[in-house]
Formats: sequence, C-alpha cells, structure tokens
Amino acid sequence: MITVSEFEKEKIIKRLNIPDEKISVVYNAKSKNFKPIEDQAKLDEFKTRYNLPEDFILFLGNTAPKKNTPAMIKAYCDYLEKSGDSPLKMVVLDLDENVLKSILEKTGYSKYRFHFILPGYISADEMPLIYNLAKIYVYPSLRESFGLPIIEAMACNTPVITSNTSSMPEVAGNAARLIDPYKPETITEALLDLSKNKEKREDLKSLGLKRASFFSWENAASQMLTHYHELIN
Repeated sequence: MITVSEFEKEKIIKRLNIPDEKISVVYNAKSKNFKPIEDQAKLDEFKTRYNLPEDFILFLGNTAPKKNTPAMIKAYCDYLEKSGDSPLKMVVLDLDENVLKSILEKTGYSKYRFHFILPGYISADEMPLIYNLAKIYVYPSLRESFGLPIIEAMACNTPVITSNTSSMPEVAGNAARLIDPYKPETITEALLDLSKNKEKREDLKSLGLKRASFFSWENAASQMLTHYHELIN
C-alpha cells in the first residue's frame, strides 16, 4: 500500500491493523506552474482585475469545518485590533459574502468587513499569480492528509503560516511558521510577527523555496518506480 504522508501511514496502521512494512509513503508534488513570477505586467493585470491591494494576507477559506474558517477570521480581526496603523487586508478565496457576514456578527467584528476582499473563485491556472502577490499565506486547517497548498505557496516564494497538526508539520518542515489551529490567538500572534518583520518573512521565503523543490513529480515518480521494482522482485 502507498499513501501520501507519514501521518496517513500511521492512521492506516492504527485503523486497519496493517503492518508498517506493508505501507510506503510517496509524497504528493506541486505543478511546475507554481513558481516565482517575474512578469510584473501579468501580476499587475491580475491585481487590477480582482481589485487586490498592494500587500495582503491570503487565506483559502470555505465552509468545510476542517478548513477552520471561523477561527481564521476571528484571528485576523484580533490582528486588526492589535496591529496599529496600516494593517494588511485579507483576501479570502472561495467564501460567500453571507457566510463572512455571519461569522463577523457572531464574533462581534462586523465593523471590520471592509478589511476583507472576496474575489470569489480563482482558477487553478491563476493560483500561482495570487500566491506570488500575497505577502503572507495562512493555512490553519485542522486536519489534512497532505496539505498541497503549503508547498504551492512556498514554491511561489510566499511565506507560510500553517498548523502544527496532522500532516502539516511533516510537509512544511522548518520552512513555515507553525500555529495551533485550535487556538486563534496563536494565528494572531504569527500574523502580527510576520507582517512587521521583513527579515523573518525573507527567511521563510528562502527556506520555503528549498522545501518546495523537494516535492516534485520527478521525485514522486522515482519513488514509485522503486516500490514497483521491489514488488516485482
């Protein structure tokens, strides 16, 4: 059996009682489209088309419980409360206006609606553009088998904040700021720190590019071939 992370492997062993030696891990890989983009005109056109600010925090929010959207929105509003002058706006993909308003009302932060930008759906082909434009990418999921957006953002030279649960520390390695997704205050702290500390952002960018390069389809194919040869022999 082959799975995509050590986290998933351990889960399979516990749930299905399959021996460790019968399960191998082959990591997922990013598309080669996810990379630093140097075509400024292309970036500017995309930014204008979606009315994006010069600098922003990016979050791929939706209503799936594991994506932790209410906690992320609360954490960002707490960041706004503490950040002082010129806080970063937040671009939230794949989130309905009514859902956002409902979360803001429940948390008592309706006054911050204008800090959120909802571009709607962005195609897979254009995701590298928005990753490149983001100042920080936040992925505070509660559970993931792998967490592909982590390495997609890293490959686009974007500093990443992600969760310390399930497969995400395994995927991120030392190249992301880890938070506890069950404690919104840790997300707020990370946002405050990275938004104001260029040196830390640059360090994460450098580490992220190196980390993302490991997750290639060439590596995945090589590992798969090795496993197939072992099975045949």
